[in-house]
Amino acid sequence: MLSNIHSRYGNYHSVNLLTELVGVLPEDKTKVLTIIDNFLSLSDILRLSFILGRRLGHYHRLSDLENSFAYNSVQKQVEKILRKNPGSFESIFHDLRNRLI
Repeated sequence: MLSNIHSRYGNYHSVNLLTELVGVLPEDKTKVLTIIDNFLSLSDILRLSFILGRRLGHYHRLSDLENSFAYNSVQKQVEKILRKNPGSFESIFHDLRNRLI
């Protein structure tokens, strides 16, 4: 799959979650799929943190999860949402995406 596709791919719009997905196919296929796999392999709490942090502008790349200042700031918000209304993440994410459009 993707081996017969010859194209440049970029996820440049701020509404996109994984903006680091940039490359030339098929040459960068492994790099692009690794980024996707890394996101999908995050624990549920880290995935929520990344999505919320990305939507709030704290994160731009998956590696930004390693920035303790940004992570702690976002994690406080995640914990607050989990305490108040854990089922509201999707609507929060949707509202934050709409603000970018």
